[in-house]
Amino acid sequence: MDESTNPLSAEHRGELARWAADREARLAARGVNVPGGTLQERLALLDREFEANPAKENPVVAENHQLRRLVEIYAEGMRDLLSGKLLVPAEG
Repeated sequence: MDESTNPLSAEHRGELARWAADREARLAARGVNVPGGTLQERLALLDREFEANPAKENPVVAENHQLRRLVEIYAEGMRDLLSGKLLVPAEG
């Protein structure tokens, strides 16, 4: 995708790239390995980890699991947007 067909400004793309890099750095600093694979594989891994959690019946734990899934989905969308795989319709 070139500048003329990308509806995001260079500033917006830069902000998104910084957000993704900051998130990766925060995860690395916490010692969290960002798993590879497809989105479906990563979500399945999160689901398996949740199912193995002895506290999975706790509403807070269940909500945290759902939030982790949403973050993974949003992060995948940001990566696809930044790489040009996901196109945003132009206004007008």
